[in-house]
Amino acid sequence: WFIAKRGLAVGLAQSGLGVGIILIPPLVGSLIVHFGWRFACTALGAAVFIVLFAMSFFLIGHPEVIGQLPDGRKNLSSPKLRDESWEALLKEETWTVGEAIRTRSFWILTAAFFCTWLFVFLPLVHLVIFALDLGLSRESSLVALSFLGAASAFGRLGMGAISDRIGRKTALGLSIGLQAFSWVWILGTRSSWMIILFAGVFGLSYGGVAAVFPAIVGDYFGRRKAASVIGAIFTLSGVAAAVGPLVGGYLYDLTHSYRLAFILGALTNLLALGLVFASKPPPQKRQVVSSA
Repeated sequence: WFIAKRGLAVGLAQSGLGVGIILIPPLVGSLIVHFGWRFACTALGAAVFIVLFAMSFFLIGHPEVIGQLPDGRKNLSSPKLRDESWEALLKEETWTVGEAIRTRSFWILTAAFFCTWLFVFLPLVHLVIFALDLGLSRESSLVALSFLGAASAFGRLGMGAISDRIGRKTALGLSIGLQAFSWVWILGTRSSWMIILFAGVFGLSYGGVAAVFPAIVGDYFGRRKAASVIGAIFTLSGVAAAVGPLVGGYLYDLTHSYRLAFILGALTNLLALGLVFASKPPPQKRQVVSSA
């Protein structure tokens, strides 16, 4: 639906995830206290199903379906509409998943997202335990977790909009670099303010990555099949997101410390940073066909 402000649009759409980190845990906690965890899980699952099922009826895949064009345009006949967005629309190519997976660009982006997502959910799962091990209060731990969610929402909005101005690779690199820094910072965390600062920086970077990645995939492979290509990348990278917290927990049980997990978090993000800057859009299909 968007070209000119694609980053802002994706960031705005995804900011609900950050807000959810703030609102849902207290709600679920209250349900568990009053009705038990089985009822809480059942109620949460039912609510998610009902809301998503209902919302799916209001989604329209492409603006062309209702006679419009990206960015709310009605037509391209007016010279005033001939801006960068107009030029991008004319040059845009559509890559299917089958075509995308045969490009180097797809696998570099997938590897980058795999690396940055490998330990991204470690703080969401283990931050409270880590803070309690430091001797901090449970209240401070929960404040840090809520602050992470709030920062994530701002990161999605802010970095998505910034990427429209400074470029996707620069914005994505900045987000991943901040995430690597946050892992290094937490290695020296010993107080409440330090862990809250970690939560803020990590939340901003995590939100920024989540917002810019779908946008850069749309830039590289076009709008029309972007959802399928993004889904393929996220499916492959989702394995990393599932494994990371387990690895972190295993390392904690083995060494009685999260230090090694945090170091691995920094290193994998540095690797992701290099992969992002090594990525570039796939060659135009016409060039690929002619060279073949």
